[in-house]
Amino acid sequence: MPINETITKLKNGRVSELSAARLIMEEAVKGVVAVARAKDIQLPCCDSFGRILEVRRGMAGNIAPTLQDVLKERDTEVDFISGAIVREAEAAGIPTLMNLPLTSLVKPHQQAYQGKIQSLNFEICS
Repeated sequence: MPINETITKLKNGRVSELSAARLIMEEAVKGVVAVARAKDIQLPCCDSFGRILEVRRGMAGNIAPTLQDVLKERDTEVDFISGAIVREAEAAGIPTLMNLPLTSLVKPHQQAYQGKIQSLNFEICS
């Protein structure tokens, strides 16, 4: 979930190493899996969270696309990816503990560089 990196300003690999961030990611993945099941969508693997961690290990030094967008003050794809999960979950009556808060936490970043609120500048942490 690239939202984690956007909120923490950490690279992919570092976020996966932090227990609190892993818990957030795991709960968000549970929301995605629940929506997929409700919509009868077959996911490509049986351990979605394990697969995400595996992919992240291979991309440990990368800066997540959503964070790159925020750093370059571009609109993010959060509404089209994570936001879609939230909308589909709400339509199906599925509670998602993390997906809505994570999606909502990216919005202030965009509002800041769109001139709607004042922000502070941060650097990427390793």
